[in-house]
Amino acid sequence: LAAGDLYFNTSANELKVYTGSQWQGGVTATGNFATTTGNTFTGANTYNDNVKAQFGTGSDLEIYHNNSNQSIIKNGNGYLRLLSDGVTINNSADNEAMIVAAPNGAVELYYNNSKKIETTNTGATVTGLLTATTIDGSAGNNLTLDFGTL
Repeated sequence: LAAGDLYFNTSANELKVYTGSQWQGGVTATGNFATTTGNTFTGANTYNDNVKAQFGTGSDLEIYHNNSNQSIIKNGNGYLRLLSDGVTINNSADNEAMIVAAPNGAVELYYNNSKKIETTNTGATVTGLLTATTIDGSAGNNLTLDFGTL
């Protein structure tokens, strides 16, 4: 036997390669290199444009990049839940915040890396000019506006 020799194991439906000291399985009759029971990949899996990574029995979740410079996470069934100890959405250069959400804390919205809206334990804080088409204080009719010193 020489390293690289092949044989097909008909009982396992698997092509095996001789490593020089033992037979190594891995190529199944269905053509899959990865087993259906799980694998650990040590390198990158590269998907060309419009090739989807699909999850769920009915391909309910898809992640892909199209050829129109859009990366897409599509959830076709139910809610998409992100579970984390905090969430930060930054620009692709990772040097400008857009949204920051802290557990048991504030959700912050940014414009050009400058915080404009922040939730607090008593409501929200807006930094800068607030423009609204309608202000409705109907929740108990207790709208209070504090103009400070005029």
